[in-house]
Amino acid sequence: MANCAQCNTDILFGGVKAEGVRFCKQSCHEQYMQLRRTSDAYQASLGQLRQNPSDPVLKRNALAAGRAFASATRQGRGVTVFDEVALSNDIQAACAAAQPHAFAQPSTLTLEQRLLRLEELRSKSLITQEEFDSKRSQILAEL
Repeated sequence: MANCAQCNTDILFGGVKAEGVRFCKQSCHEQYMQLRRTSDAYQASLGQLRQNPSDPVLKRNALAAGRAFASATRQGRGVTVFDEVALSNDIQAACAAAQPHAFAQPSTLTLEQRLLRLEELRSKSLITQEEFDSKRSQILAEL
């Protein structure tokens, strides 16, 4: 005697066996496969998000895939608040490697100090002549 992998019903005779897993009927097998597909899609979207954690499109895709998975686990009865919290935790964990945005800090250096620093960077070949000219123009425009 075996139990259905989807609904846990006792299987006395017959049933459906697929990929080494037993099901009481074909519809349980189909539900199981749907759940597996949505789970795989969700995990794949989280993997993509880990690769590029600051991409808002990937975040939306991961959330949509997660909601589809949560809905499938609840057999189409919708997504609960607990599911949303779990999805949020998964997405935040996937984005943990994202670098915080570097906001421009107001310079505490005088214009003269900034120009000297710029000249120093150019003389050490850390910036190109074009970069030097562009930034110099920006600094002088602040006068």
